[in-house]
Amino acid sequence: MPYLIHFNQNHDPKTGRFTFSKEDTIKSRTKNYEKVIKSLSDDEYRLFALDSDRKADIKFMREYAKWQPNHKDTRVFISKYGNVTLASLESNNEWNIGWATDPKHRGTGITQANIKEAISEIRKYSDIPISAVIDPINIPSQRTAEKAGFKDAGYTRIDDGSIHKRYVYK
Repeated sequence: MPYLIHFNQNHDPKTGRFTFSKEDTIKSRTKNYEKVIKSLSDDEYRLFALDSDRKADIKFMREYAKWQPNHKDTRVFISKYGNVTLASLESNNEWNIGWATDPKHRGTGITQANIKEAISEIRKYSDIPISAVIDPINIPSQRTAEKAGFKDAGYTRIDDGSIHKRYVYK
């Protein structure tokens, strides 16, 4: 079973309430992210990021938190095959899901299993919709979403202006 990393320690997932202001959220979330990233062993970090550059990852998160201030809470489920990330979005009251799989284990069905397990865990706290936004040329990820129970919801424009496929799990 994957284990869970929860970046926002000031959020109660049952009530959805936070103990600090929106401005503090970005700073606190980034601080918690750094703490988690630094606490992972090299093997755990490789499975989390499928990369080896922690400093670049933390720098990216600092910028990402500024670009995405509407992310309220982030939970990452790490397994020995890769990770599944769920981030709750304040602006449209839904969870957004993304995943990364160790290249050696792609095509085995393990990613769908990890996604379903992460959804099962998040459903203990919340029943709001979960969406996946996938690059339209990433056919393997689109198939993974469909096999994991997501339904095609058309196209959406993301922050950089590009158009992506949107999938929803209710």
